[in-house]
Amino acid sequence: MLAVLGSACTAFAILAIAFLALAFNHPNAPGWLQTEITVFVCAVGVTIVLGLGLGCLAVTGANMLAGGSTVAEVAALAGALALVVLVLRALKLGARLQGYQAAAMPLPPAV
Repeated sequence: MLAVLGSACTAFAILAIAFLALAFNHPNAPGWLQTEITVFVCAVGVTIVLGLGLGCLAVTGANMLAGGSTVAEVAALAGALALVVLVLRALKLGARLQGYQAAAMPLPPAV
């Protein structure tokens, strides 16, 4: 059961980091999103969820080494990994962030 919880929390945190990177770097983001307090609150929230997920996965890993793993735990780990990879590939995160940086840079003056 800890594998399912750990996989879900870790996958959610990784996807939240990707969505927050897109939100904070968007050239037309609202002003309240650019304040430091918003960034700090989001960072703390994502870090708590990520720590919980990785802690559950560490306990699950120790349990698997002891021989107490089930098919559901292994399927949860593989499913969460596949979900994260598919969503990140669908988002095209790198290309979007480069597009945001290109849109934010001013054009050189015409001669």
